[in-house]
Amino acid sequence: MLRVTSADVDKPWLPSTASVTSGGVSFSYLRDDAKFSRLAYGRKNGLIFYPTANRPGGKLDVPVLCAFPIDAATNNRADKGCGVSSNQTINSDLCRTQGIFTAEQWKTHYQQGNNSHSNQCGFDERNYSGYNVADAFYQNIRAMSLISAESINEQNELRLTTWSSSTSIASQLPLQAFFYISDGLAVAQKDQQNFYNDTKIIVPIVKVTLPANTSQHATFSFNAADQKVK
Repeated sequence: MLRVTSADVDKPWLPSTASVTSGGVSFSYLRDDAKFSRLAYGRKNGLIFYPTANRPGGKLDVPVLCAFPIDAATNNRADKGCGVSSNQTINSDLCRTQGIFTAEQWKTHYQQGNNSHSNQCGFDERNYSGYNVADAFYQNIRAMSLISAESINEQNELRLTTWSSSTSIASQLPLQAFFYISDGLAVAQKDQQNFYNDTKIIVPIVKVTLPANTSQHATFSFNAADQKVK
């Protein structure tokens, strides 16, 4: 789970004002069967969270609220970024509320909305009685493959529960790494240094190389020379 951050922000691990207001923070999910070739806004830096089940002891659980197969313009959506879009022309509420439970159903609904990202529905990742959140996430990944010619060119989107904006929260975050692509190393080094200054915790920098097409794979590499804090 990775979040793209701005080079202009000194503490990118803290939620933005918009995320505090909405209650949700946008991430993307990168895996071999959930791949994309570019980052949100064309940015070059960000941070990676541990998978919830694998986070180290004492780190915050930051639950996933919902998942979209492709960027969903969640800043215009209700329900912490998971629900109805103000830009909709068809029902853009959660898939679950519309009886949409499979990738195939999601694609049909997406096409009915003229492939508009604002018209797509999101897969709910919150627990409800009789609702299978694991399968919902799997269907989200499958839906990416059904529109792979499009999804390879634009990142997917998760919404995570907004954590505290207090500076004291930094040491509790399940932060696994700072990352960069292409020429974003200097910003990653700034982020690593600032995080260390606040917490005295060394979070590694990794370089991410995104796949250029659906037959390629993303790679992650650690280089000791990249590290500002050692």
